[in-house]
Amino acid sequence: MVKTLFPRLDPVVVDHVTAKGQVIRVRARALATAAACPGCDSPSERVHGYHLRQLADLPVGERSVVIELRVRRLRCDNPDCARLTFREQIEGVTRRYARGTPQLAALIARIGVALAGRAGAALLHRLAIRVSRSTVLRTLMAVPTPDDAMPEVLSVDDFALRRGHRYAALIIDAVTHRRLDWGLNTVKRYARAANAQDLHRPASFRPTLVCPYRDHLRRRLTEQPNVPVTHLLAEIRALGYPGSANLLFHYLGDGRADSDQTPPSPRRLVSWIMSRPSQLTAHRRRHLDQLTTNCPEMTTLTELVREFATILTKRRGHDLKKWMTAATDSELPALRGFVHSLTMDLDAIVNGLSMPYSNGPIEGVNTMVKLLKRQSRLRPPPPANPPFLVPRQATFALSRRPARPLAAPGTSPSTSSTRACTRHAESTHRTPLLDGRTLPAGALAAVRTTTPRA
Repeated sequence: MVKTLFPRLDPVVVDHVTAKGQVIRVRARALATAAACPGCDSPSERVHGYHLRQLADLPVGERSVVIELRVRRLRCDNPDCARLTFREQIEGVTRRYARGTPQLAALIARIGVALAGRAGAALLHRLAIRVSRSTVLRTLMAVPTPDDAMPEVLSVDDFALRRGHRYAALIIDAVTHRRLDWGLNTVKRYARAANAQDLHRPASFRPTLVCPYRDHLRRRLTEQPNVPVTHLLAEIRALGYPGSANLLFHYLGDGRADSDQTPPSPRRLVSWIMSRPSQLTAHRRRHLDQLTTNCPEMTTLTELVREFATILTKRRGHDLKKWMTAATDSELPALRGFVHSLTMDLDAIVNGLSMPYSNGPIEGVNTMVKLLKRQSRLRPPPPANPPFLVPRQATFALSRRPARPLAAPGTSPSTSSTRACTRHAESTHRTPLLDGRTLPAGALAAVRTTTPRA
């Protein structure tokens, strides 16, 4: 009966089965046979110790199943192997670092394909499998993607992420109907790619505690590709690594310590160059330095871009001509064209980079005037309003706020002081009208209460 209910437990010996509440516990042990070392594939039967693993399995009769399996830790007899001991893995029952059987992982992955995370976790909960939506997504992402042949015909369609504002594209194989890719500007990336290698994009990871020791890990993996992870853990802990061994295992499993890095796309490289170095992560700064130092033109371009950014943010317009001379002397045609466009209106550009004034306020006033003009066209003035107020709403709006004092570079007046100045102006300022007349103090508040909202 036990073999009928649990056919996947043929490689082990089942001692007893207990059912308590909604959980069925199966106590089993591994057969006393030789196991292969994962480091050198040498068989071994020398027992170093025993461990008890708890594995979740497929439910039976709407009850959760937990397998309490006793496994052996064996000694490796190969003196050349870096592993001294290893834990045996039972085919079809256990996997390294897994807390469930392969059959349970396959079921979670199939449900994750159909329902994704939240809905998949809700369905699995009804099936007596207690997992979170993060576990469903993590199991789904761990499934290896099939290495299918290059599609001959592509089918493309777009859809709205937000109707009228943002759209994305879907690409599938027109023959097998297999989804290949989706995202923003997907069609442009495929159209611009000369070969399949151009479509490779570097993976994006969050920084972890292992990131400061990435260079050491890469150097050690280059010198000794088969170095045990335990040795690497001991080395970086001696350097000050405060994290756990599990974090290092995941870090190496994701390939983040591999020496071969996928080059960034031109757009991403431009964003790195245009960003402040302090705003880039440590590994991106190192990657950018590696890319720029290998090419003299890239080194010159990065220095000129950062120097121009300093002139722009620090209002050093007097240094612009010196920068233009350095850009003209460089062997970069794009910068030469940019310098030529600057010479067409050089005085205005120097004033804009030196003086504390900007065209931001006039642009805001222009937008407000256009808004009030459209509001006046859409509705006639109510009879209760004075006739001269509606066409002169723009004048009232322009006088709502007094002129603020110019702020020093990098500073701005506080919000509280600005509000105080506005209240004082509304109580004392006489608002000018288009025909030369003025409104007495407090008329602006009356206009606000009598003028209907759009």
